[in-house]
Amino acid sequence: MQNMTLSDLVLSVGGECLSGKTNLPIQNVEIDSRKIKPGDLFVALVGEQVDGHDFILQARKKGAVAILVQKKIDEVNDSDIAFVFVEDTKKALQALAQYYRKKFRFPLLAVTGSVGKTSTKEMLAHALSSSFLVAKSPGNQNSQIGLPLSLCSFNLDAEIAVLEMGMSEVGELVKLSYLVQPDLSIITNIGLAHVGQVGSQQAICREKMSIIEGMPKGGRLLLNGDDPFLQKEQKNQEKFREKQISVFSYGIDFPCDYRAENIEEFYTDREYTRFRFISSSQQADVCIPLVGKHHVYQAMATLATVCLCEADLKGAIERLAEYEGVAGRQKKIEKRGITFLDDTYNASPESMEAGLELLLKTKIKGKKIAVLADMKELGEKSKVYHYQFGVRLAKTDVSCLFVFGEDAKEIAKAVREHNKKIAVQECDSLVELLGELRTKATLGDCVWLKGSHSMGLHKVLENILAE
Repeated sequence: MQNMTLSDLVLSVGGECLSGKTNLPIQNVEIDSRKIKPGDLFVALVGEQVDGHDFILQARKKGAVAILVQKKIDEVNDSDIAFVFVEDTKKALQALAQYYRKKFRFPLLAVTGSVGKTSTKEMLAHALSSSFLVAKSPGNQNSQIGLPLSLCSFNLDAEIAVLEMGMSEVGELVKLSYLVQPDLSIITNIGLAHVGQVGSQQAICREKMSIIEGMPKGGRLLLNGDDPFLQKEQKNQEKFREKQISVFSYGIDFPCDYRAENIEEFYTDREYTRFRFISSSQQADVCIPLVGKHHVYQAMATLATVCLCEADLKGAIERLAEYEGVAGRQKKIEKRGITFLDDTYNASPESMEAGLELLLKTKIKGKKIAVLADMKELGEKSKVYHYQFGVRLAKTDVSCLFVFGEDAKEIAKAVREHNKKIAVQECDSLVELLGELRTKATLGDCVWLKGSHSMGLHKVLENILAE
């Protein structure tokens, strides 16, 4: 954050300044008292489990110069730092981000979709860095709290910014869109992630398409032209004309504005994919050090955006050739002669299928082992989706299956019913799962770990890698 003072803070959030000098500079915004640095503003959020007001003293000791609160604080009277009172600190954080957003003189690109948001955002930022000074949202800060923090973290000297926008409830993406006001939006696909909260894929599509609500007139929308839901949306030109939004598409299987052809995957001493990038005005050969059709879609979204931003296509392709991927999202790790596919960040039926594809194509001398946990937020049909994936897995040459979680037991059930050759084991705890992997995974094996982040499979992998 740059060029922001206590006076700006009070003005932006409509708060009451209880203490502090109006010209006090604010360097950054933080909601975690453990991460506070000297010069930061600490926002005391009130959550279901944790109340930020309980950590004000820790924030002060770390060097916070201002505290945003929604409760009256005794320490104000003898305070040497600024306190600003508001009715709701979460809404105030969003208002602060919206105020700071007005200072930007560079375009903002927003990525949303059911699967592949973070990977596409990271790949896009990496490719655009060949032409611009890029700001990007860290990690997966894509929520009503994370996105304002991302905006507040951007330097004003950036030349372009790339953000990720998530959705876990009806109406959330509209709020985020008005907050960000993206100049160009990308929708990667429409899957089943969060169907439990939203109700259906059709409803998910409506929510994802609501990203256009906050876009300025003359904005641009880039859609995955192979996705059947987005194909239908692209034909509805009336809604786009009203906001003067230009719509473009990228894909592999159907005619699109930007398309990939001649896709080849290579599994030698290193794994990589080659394809031909084609648009109405340009063609180029592309090589990415990743395999899997989903990675080609991410690269296509990236290159299409590069063209729409009039960036250097050749430089972007060179950057893609050295792209290393994102931790927790099909990251390949070697340890003691065993290959681990770290896919532990999150899970949905679509990303499960993509991960399984990678496991099946990985060239190894030993066993292929799948370690699967629950896919969360799939609603009343969750067990059905898990069972269906088990049926799919049963048709493969996977040797061993370990599952953790109640719904993941449906995967085990399906595999037992459809393929007796696959060894199946249900684990009741992460400790048990860790113990089994220590003994069952041996030299030359490939172990794929996949499940929703809350299931904790990343902790199992962390323990193995630390040994």
